Amino acid sequence: YNCTTIKEIKLGGKVKKIGENAFYNCNVKFNTYQNKDLKYLGNDENPYFALIYTVNKNTLSINISPDTRVIADKAFYECYSLEQTALPQNLTAIGNYSFYKCNMMPKIFIPDSVTFLGEGCFLGNSAKKITVGTGITEIPNCCFLNSKNLTELTIKGNIISIGDSAFYNCDNITSFTIPNSVKTLGVNAFNDCDKLETINYSGALDEWVEIKGLQAVTKLNNLKKLLINGSEITNNINLSATVINDYAFYNNQTITNLTLSDSVKEIGEFCFSGCKNLSYVTFGGEITTISANAFNDCSALKSLSIETGILEIKEKAFYNCVGLTNLKMGDKVKIIGNNAFENCSSLENIIFGANVESLGNECFKNCVALPNLNIGD
Repeated sequence: YNCTTIKEIKLGGKVKKIGENAFYNCNVKFNTYQNKDLKYLGNDENPYFALIYTVNKNTLSINISPDTRVIADKAFYECYSLEQTALPQNLTAIGNYSFYKCNMMPKIFIPDSVTFLGEGCFLGNSAKKITVGTGITEIPNCCFLNSKNLTELTIKGNIISIGDSAFYNCDNITSFTIPNSVKTLGVNAFNDCDKLETINYSGALDEWVEIKGLQAVTKLNNLKKLLINGSEITNNINLSATVINDYAFYNNQTITNLTLSDSVKEIGEFCFSGCKNLSYVTFGGEITTISANAFNDCSALKSLSIETGILEIKEKAFYNCVGLTNLKMGDKVKIIGNNAFENCSSLENIIFGANVESLGNECFKNCVALPNLNIGD
């Protein structure tokens, strides 16, 4: 920017992104190419390397040069009238907010050659159908936020992450398929998608529980079906994943019996919270900690044996399990966290292990049916 003494600029073939105004007011012939309403950044060998901005923001239809490799940040920013734009087949990158609030056309096809999408690049666009090509591995933050007309989304590639607010307020999406390649879901990725009732994860159950950020899906207010590879989760589930991440089955109403195999080493916060039909749990031998709120509001849970290798029961782990009547803890349990069994109003019998060292604040508060406690030594 304002480097007026630069005489020559050379761009290598691997350059994928050029920021807004990167070469503003440089005294070179580098950024002198203009094609109708579009301004390009280039050189003699590659005159249309990057489309940097739209000269006339009131234009209705634009033909992007087929030689274009990069659409820079905000290139079509607030081109409200733009209705027809086809993305060139050799495109490699679409910059931040590049099509912000563009009407565009009813269908958007992101070519397979595109390997980079910028933050908010299609924010507020009016397209009804969008296809994401095979080159994309990450859907960035706010990518399709406020795309209120979007009804159909096809993801062809191996997406690893879906960013924060990526589909926030996409009012007309009714179902969404999460590819089995996804490892991370961003905060509020699907918030305020008022018609989104079905989520289908294309992988296996043990792959599902290892995704980070599952609350982006499981806490949706209108979610009616969570499908794993096309099928609803069965009553009896046996998990063999290494980690069960936070909110994996939050508020799930189909699970009745849960078996955690010895391969499970960690269960996250709120992972089975609100599973009101869960009545039976078996813990594997490698779990050392029951995380905070892991089983709160599991009202059908009646008898619980916490043995194997569990050392600590964290705060509110079994809060408000109002149906729990019998509790047995093994000798390895040392710490019971704050409010761990608060509001377990049916709890009548507790057998403590020999090595309990600490009872947290109010850990048995409102256990009104409990006649006595024998804590031992």
